[in-house]
Amino acid sequence: MLKPATSSLVAAAIALLLSQTHQAHAQGARAQLDEIVVTARKREETQQTVPVTLSTFGEQLLDLQQVVELQDLHLGIPNVTIVRNTGTNTGAQVFVRGVGQDDSAFTNEPTIGIYVDDVYIGRQIGAMIDLLDVERVEVLRGPQGTLYGRNSTGGAIKFVSARPDPTEFMARAAVTVGSYDRLDVGGVINVPLIDETLALRVSGLSRDQRGWVRVVDAENVETGQRTNAIDSRAARALLRWFASDALTVDLGVDLAQDTSGPNQLIPTNCAGVNTLLDACPLRFGERRAGVNVPDINRFRGQGANLALTWEQQGYTLRSITAYRGFTDELAVDLTSNPAFVFNLLQDLEQRQISQELQLNSAGDGPLTWLVGAFGFRESVDQDAVFTGNRNIDEQTSTSYALFGEVGYELMPGLALTVGARYSRDRKTIDREFFAPGATTPTEVLNSGSALSNRLSNTEFTPKVALDWQLAEDRLVYFSFSQGYKPSGFAAARPVSPEQLAAVVDTEKVDSWELGFKSEWLDNRLRANIAAFHSTYDNLQLSILSGDGSFFVDSADVRFWGVELETAFQATERLFVYAIAGYLNDKYKTLPATVPTADRLKHAPKFHYKIGSEYRAPAGRDMEFFIGANWLWTDEIIRNVANTPNITTPSYGLLDAQLGLEGGDGRWRLTAGGENLTDRSHWVQGISTLGRYYGMPRTVFLKLDTRF
Repeated sequence: MLKPATSSLVAAAIALLLSQTHQAHAQGARAQLDEIVVTARKREETQQTVPVTLSTFGEQLLDLQQVVELQDLHLGIPNVTIVRNTGTNTGAQVFVRGVGQDDSAFTNEPTIGIYVDDVYIGRQIGAMIDLLDVERVEVLRGPQGTLYGRNSTGGAIKFVSARPDPTEFMARAAVTVGSYDRLDVGGVINVPLIDETLALRVSGLSRDQRGWVRVVDAENVETGQRTNAIDSRAARALLRWFASDALTVDLGVDLAQDTSGPNQLIPTNCAGVNTLLDACPLRFGERRAGVNVPDINRFRGQGANLALTWEQQGYTLRSITAYRGFTDELAVDLTSNPAFVFNLLQDLEQRQISQELQLNSAGDGPLTWLVGAFGFRESVDQDAVFTGNRNIDEQTSTSYALFGEVGYELMPGLALTVGARYSRDRKTIDREFFAPGATTPTEVLNSGSALSNRLSNTEFTPKVALDWQLAEDRLVYFSFSQGYKPSGFAAARPVSPEQLAAVVDTEKVDSWELGFKSEWLDNRLRANIAAFHSTYDNLQLSILSGDGSFFVDSADVRFWGVELETAFQATERLFVYAIAGYLNDKYKTLPATVPTADRLKHAPKFHYKIGSEYRAPAGRDMEFFIGANWLWTDEIIRNVANTPNITTPSYGLLDAQLGLEGGDGRWRLTAGGENLTDRSHWVQGISTLGRYYGMPRTVFLKLDTRF
């Protein structure tokens, strides 16, 4: 295990090595960092002028950090952890500053809002998004209760797709091969249909990789099967039409399919399982597991969205209409032990429609404002068998909101922003519960009970912020904001009639934040720092009870922390970045079901990541590049009860890549590796059963071409 001091030396060594030997972001006598345009406040602004704590990843940084899907941003953003769900492969467990949701159950609402082209993704399932032709990713930290609102008490993540260009034909293809028979094939084509007026952009991605966890039988003999594979397909088509000088129409459709199979647990705790289920598993090792049900996880998702943008005399009116839906079939052995049955069999279908309207003021003058309205309706149907109990459920959710934000320049350089959101949420559920009393999944429907329930919430969430532009490249901001998450049904897969009727209260947060954004050395060095203090009332927490059921309870929590992000264009060829996050958290009150706990789950006290890229001429119009990333994290608690056997000890991960680029950027060949030291680490766990491990060392070779 690397200690903090040792890992710091390794990190420093990487930076020093690379500094002795990144292409300039801007040409000229002195290299500079790019200005990054973001839409965090639903209008175009540069990142350094927005008085909001956010991280932005463009194409270069995504390539350097080898980001292929959402979880590749794990711990690469201050106080943000992102890992795959403990069951369904497409589920994303996203935690920001210690708050999030780690169960994909349909009754559990996300705590971090995820948006694709400003369309809200309503479920955790399907949120482990492949980065398909993405222009940038924006990560907003802290409650987003004004402009985003729905289920964004911890923050929001925005994926912004590359847009069709009606002036130029472009095609791009990429192939990646690597460890465990990895084969990724992707492509993009941009076609102007009417010059400067209409364009079509189509992209697709196929990902395949053999599983790295070996399946064994009850005698601990390998069967030849493997789990934790990757088998996914995704496609998107975007149409952009400049209908007039004032009106722009954007139409998009997307499809996704994932048959990778479930994320498999590795059994580690014989005594715990023996106590729970009167059976003792074999201890297989961290890359072996037993499976006694078909290894099934089939996800199919689709979406369509229409965005109309009308600009007149500086004012902008925008309408975003969207439909999304998916089906998810899951059969997973939650013990990974062939000796006994503790399985989840689940069919889930989700459909949602949403509509948002935004009216933005003209950008000039001391007064700016934004007003908007949001509507959302979702239906979820579930048929699940869990620990021998069957649940058939139908849930419908509706959400409506009015929001606005006004900014006024009190004096040159000093501005006040006031915002508010009024939200109304309703949720209804019809449930049937069958407890056959069997020890194996069964279709026998006796001893049944039924329940219909309705919940309704209204909430007003304000925000007040002051920002002071000390100089052209120095900004200080101070803000107070509130957020809320509506009440919900506590048990998605109940094992008793009592759990069937249980509800969890509304979650609320008050957050104070102080930040400083700056650029130095003629915009070659960027340094942003933020400090925050937040208190949560009724923070909704997923808990595994002694009878094997997952449900939601609540606690009062307070925490504070500090976040740092830097980027340095040291020379025209050398680029270095670093991030760090510190979090101090404490329970004010605990759920009755968890009498003792000290810290929040998925919230390391301290972590950092540094990276660098160096470029040099290689002759014949080619360029050589080499880059590396080092990540270190303090120990990470994995459940509310702070169970020691699934608490992840501190660890560090090393990634690196090198390659050649030529033809004026028309082709690029990259060889790289992840977890190059083959560091054993687990990213999730169930206290009575075992752990979910991160991938071992992998290497890859990628060819990227542009036409």
